[in-house]
Amino acid sequence: KPRKLGDWRVRYSYRVVAADAVVDALSHSDFHGGGTNSRGSEMGVDVGLAQGVALNFTYYNTQVETGLKDDRQRFQADLVIKFM
Repeated sequence: KPRKLGDWRVRYSYRVVAADAVVDALSHSDFHGGGTNSRGSEMGVDVGLAQGVALNFTYYNTQVETGLKDDRQRFQADLVIKFM
């Protein structure tokens, strides 16, 4: 994780969450609306802005695993401030 100005990190993950594989309440809420029966990619870039301050950009591109077509895309930006 970026900890100071100039630090950066690139992230990528691909996941498949089969139908009823986990309890919906415990699934990742940003990935395909937080449910199950989905697959897709998570891509991100994190940039350090100052000591303990980072800006994180994340893009989700997901599809339903089985059933009717339900493609979803989400982009989010997070400003993370770590208090020491």
